[in-house]
Amino acid sequence: MTNPPSPNTPPVLRVEDLVIHYETARGPVQAVNGVSFQIEAGQRFGLVGESGCGKSTLVTAFLRMTKPPGVIKAGAVYLGDVELMSLRKDEMRRMRWNEIALIPQGAMNSLNPVVRVKDQLRDVIEVHRPRHWARREMDEFIVGLLDRVELQPHVADLYPHQLSGGMKQRVCIAMATALNPRLIIADEPTSALDVVTQRAVMQMLTAVQDEVGASLILIGHDMGLVAQVVDRLAVMYAGKVAELGTVHQIYKEPLHPYTQLLLSSLPSPRERRPRRSITGLPPALINPPQGCLFHPRCPQAMDICKHTAPTYREVDGGHFVACHLYDESMTQIVLQQGAFKPGTFKKEAR
Repeated sequence: MTNPPSPNTPPVLRVEDLVIHYETARGPVQAVNGVSFQIEAGQRFGLVGESGCGKSTLVTAFLRMTKPPGVIKAGAVYLGDVELMSLRKDEMRRMRWNEIALIPQGAMNSLNPVVRVKDQLRDVIEVHRPRHWARREMDEFIVGLLDRVELQPHVADLYPHQLSGGMKQRVCIAMATALNPRLIIADEPTSALDVVTQRAVMQMLTAVQDEVGASLILIGHDMGLVAQVVDRLAVMYAGKVAELGTVHQIYKEPLHPYTQLLLSSLPSPRERRPRRSITGLPPALINPPQGCLFHPRCPQAMDICKHTAPTYREVDGGHFVACHLYDESMTQIVLQQGAFKPGTFKKEAR
């Protein structure tokens, strides 16, 4: 894990009530709906949740790469003191790679198959750090980038189809960190890789992050893998943050029933326990249910969950959740209705 930031250090990224819709003929798809959080300097921040919950849509907006029919409807995103949503296109172009960089999902589709590795790295450097680069200086710089991710110099002359999956992903890491950005976004960087290669790539990514001194956003489905890497974790469901806290808080004291079910579905090498699945399907975000978005699938749902959306609130130091079970004004009603007490289900699920 990374060292805790100084209390006087401002956050690297601050997201405030971000709302993103996909406009369709049937109406808007509410892909991201009022998401807020912040990331400190040098911190590793995880985003997990089922497919379609809004993770990739969210981070794509940070780079201002949302394409029609996607529309950023409201909210603000600050990278340091700079509000990204208000920048002109040319200003945002200068921010990419220099200040904020993306390791995209699927290295095979991210690299140009007919362009050598060194030429793809050169394009990033020359476009986003324009100055006179002597040929020898550029070649040495590229070899240094490859060495940073433990690739041999001859890889620079290869085409992407000549590389293994793990090597392609390392090239993407080298490309994203070429200009030492303040924030690296890794969108499922180990998808389609075998377990051994996954571990090697993640170790490489965190080592390069430490060398660069950047903060990291890691998006993933494998909660076990994410837990080994990040400091703080946000669990997303249907375009909203259901729970946010440190890795210890989320894994040892999960609050939201959705988080509890996600964790209970993981196999445990240490103990035998029944694995629980989440019944039903995520809601259609073109016509989401009233109240709590998770209530149709929630084993602890109450009447209030069906018509009133829960407040996203801090339960314990830095541990946030959006669930009526932790609404202080609802505590007595919850107990009177004979519903699960907060924490009951998580203990059963372990």
